[in-house]
Amino acid sequence: MFLFLTNANSKLGFGHLRRCEYLKKELDKKKIKSYILNDSKRINLENIKRFIKKKKIKIILIDDYRYKKNHRKFFKNLECHIIQLNYFYDNDEYIDICINHLKKQTNKMIVLNSLKNVIIRPFQTLKSKKKNRVLIYFSNSDDLNFLKKIINIIAFYKKNYEIIVINNNKIKKVLLKKNQILFKKVKFINKQKNINSMLASSKILISGGGLLCLEAARYNVKNFVIFKNKLQKINSIYLKKNKIISATQDRKNISYPKFIKNFLSLDDKKINFKKIDKKSTFNTAKYLINYFKKLI
Repeated sequence: MFLFLTNANSKLGFGHLRRCEYLKKELDKKKIKSYILNDSKRINLENIKRFIKKKKIKIILIDDYRYKKNHRKFFKNLECHIIQLNYFYDNDEYIDICINHLKKQTNKMIVLNSLKNVIIRPFQTLKSKKKNRVLIYFSNSDDLNFLKKIINIIAFYKKNYEIIVINNNKIKKVLLKKNQILFKKVKFINKQKNINSMLASSKILISGGGLLCLEAARYNVKNFVIFKNKLQKINSIYLKKNKIISATQDRKNISYPKFIKNFLSLDDKKINFKKIDKKSTFNTAKYLINYFKKLI
């Protein structure tokens, strides 16, 4: 009944796909049929049309920046309802529901912009003692020199801190090759392996923003976001205002002395973390099921 349209690969990152998977799992629990199409090459509307007709799809959830007004109109002509999940900047036409904490309310469609509806990894109740540990996560590997400098700074100023890089094997291999001595002290883990446990026992997360910093906030991790583009900047400003992020910096014009100052100040910052609803993904799935129950 539900069809997720998304786009993920090692260059773009996998945040969009993960978000779809988390919501799909909640739909699965309610025995609601749903499918995910991850097309990282190009949009093929005729293939999607055939899939819609074959599976009798009535509801399409789009988590992909490539889809625009003409694509949504195409799906509407197939008598599908449309849910828009990512940040949206062409117009609001042909959308029934938009799920995004950055979207302002509009009379053109239903907008779920509360952090109570944010779609992230399921929460686990963990009693873990905080360790002197910094987690580092950037979804793509286009600037390894930047990552190397960040790790060097942390290793120099926080000799008693454990450094863990959450990323793909390509980054691990290149970093180890570039600096055998330093990076033997750095641990590399897969994002899908015990990540909740790692967050619960870590003090600081440095990332580009996205889903992981939202997940980290639930475990009282101090988030330092180094954003790279306009959308990440908008998201960072919003999340800092809502006490999810502790510090931000622009990666395009990054000042490493400023980074050092901001990073070292995190130890002294007392932050009243704003709690994100532990059942936020469940809340969203429940809303969608109730809204479309006549169609399911």
